[in-house]
Amino acid sequence: MNMRSFFTTLVALALYFTGEAWAQTAVTVDLSVKHQIIRGFGGVDITWNPNGLISSANRQLVFGNGQNQLGFTIMRVYLGVSQSEWSQTLANAKWASENGILVFASPWHPPTSMRQNMTRPSDGVKYYRLNPNSYAAYTDHINAYIKYMYDNGVNLYAVSIQNEPDYGINEYDEGWCVWTQEEMVNYMRDHAGNIDSRVKVISPETFQYEAWSGSNGQAKPIFTAMLNDAGARANTDIYGTHFYGVYRPSLSDPALSFQWPRFEEIGRPAGKELWMTEVYTPNNHDGNIWDASKEGDAMKTARMIHYSKVAGGFSTWVWWYIHRFYGVLHDGKALENTTALGANGQVTKRGWITAQYSKFIRPGFHRVETSPSRFGSSDDTRTFISAYQGDDGTVVIVAVNMNSSAQSVNFSVSEAVGTMEAWRTSGTENLAKQADINVSGKAFSASLPGRSVTTFVGSRENTSSSSSSEDASSSSSSENVSSSSSENASSSSSSSSNEETPILSTSHSPLATSQTPEYYNLRGKKVYGTLPSGVYIEKKQGMPSKIFVVK
Repeated sequence: MNMRSFFTTLVALALYFTGEAWAQTAVTVDLSVKHQIIRGFGGVDITWNPNGLISSANRQLVFGNGQNQLGFTIMRVYLGVSQSEWSQTLANAKWASENGILVFASPWHPPTSMRQNMTRPSDGVKYYRLNPNSYAAYTDHINAYIKYMYDNGVNLYAVSIQNEPDYGINEYDEGWCVWTQEEMVNYMRDHAGNIDSRVKVISPETFQYEAWSGSNGQAKPIFTAMLNDAGARANTDIYGTHFYGVYRPSLSDPALSFQWPRFEEIGRPAGKELWMTEVYTPNNHDGNIWDASKEGDAMKTARMIHYSKVAGGFSTWVWWYIHRFYGVLHDGKALENTTALGANGQVTKRGWITAQYSKFIRPGFHRVETSPSRFGSSDDTRTFISAYQGDDGTVVIVAVNMNSSAQSVNFSVSEAVGTMEAWRTSGTENLAKQADINVSGKAFSASLPGRSVTTFVGSRENTSSSSSSEDASSSSSSENVSSSSSENASSSSSSSSNEETPILSTSHSPLATSQTPEYYNLRGKKVYGTLPSGVYIEKKQGMPSKIFVVK
């Protein structure tokens, strides 16, 4: 058999065992283009569920950043109607504050004396609202809570005005307080400025980020009304929302409903931030489901986090219950007529996927530009890429491969970076450490196994030369998500490198200096970590030693 026939046979074998040729996609990471600041990842601590208050043992697992810990940095707590309720979350909030965790609070109800029972004329639905005559008293109530927390050792970072004001309609005592759009604007304009200046003020946190509000979910009429009113805008530091129903696959581009163009025009340039403050979606199915055909597939969590950062420009990702079967820690329970897929206290797949971000993208990092930020024909088979940078020079790249087949990616970084660590969560791995990747100048290649999340962590080799330019870029309006993000319809097609790498080429890899084997795919690219299905060439000391197939 001549060499041409030999390699033809190899390619045929690759196609037979993998079902497709090895396509390589070039992704550029531009560290000079900085987008939104990242405040962190977290969850709620609340008394309503038996496991709602996180235990002292579990809080270290969730908020610690050691081995097999999740690295969360945000705790959301319940702002109750009285001091007796405030005390219920005090111990955990104080522990969090003492350990550098960002703590913010959300109210569901005003005190009973401030409520006004209402009936909706159109259908007779009963609900209650905050009596407009009690707006000043409600501000005093919030300020009393802030003082209580500070007096008891909690450095409260922010308070919101209301949890889900657009979803509270129910019988009087079974739901929570309802606000109209006009009422939200009026309160934010006329009273929010009187809230204790030690904390940031978060807008009312809507249920759905108005993803079904028209204009592909980009109109955001409630938020836009608060943003357009100069007085309300001046008194709002953060626009907070929940992510229920935000992902809309029926749109021409699912990224659209995560975007808010008006905020990019006047909100972000004014120093405002977007926070995602609650979610337990894609749905309330078991957090350990790992099946692309199932609605509760844990991989969808990674896709949602990606869209929140790249398409939406959000600074936070905050779960609802931390300790629940659909959360990041399993409670050993299950939906009715289903079987629990985890033991009590076990980190779920959703938890490990979140940790692919939270352990490495630390508070104060900025998202930086990636091009493309996704590639593939549809969201269920796409690969999503986002990148982040810390002021200390740390560079983090998160690659989400929704495709069942491996994807080969050539990364090119705008500045030289050192060795990249790699960590992966897949169907068989939980934040598993992979082999380090040697970066050749500003470039490296990696194979992303099918249905996996891989995080690459490295450091700029020269952290002093670019500090001034970074400071300049972070203060400018270049943090415009809608214009500089590649999350649009035109980016849906696959982007591949035009460079053809010869088989067995060693041009991008130095010769090995030991007998430790290295593995290359049929396009001559080095593959690190667990080898997905395919045909590989093993090399020792830079020389081919054998060819083998991984099924």
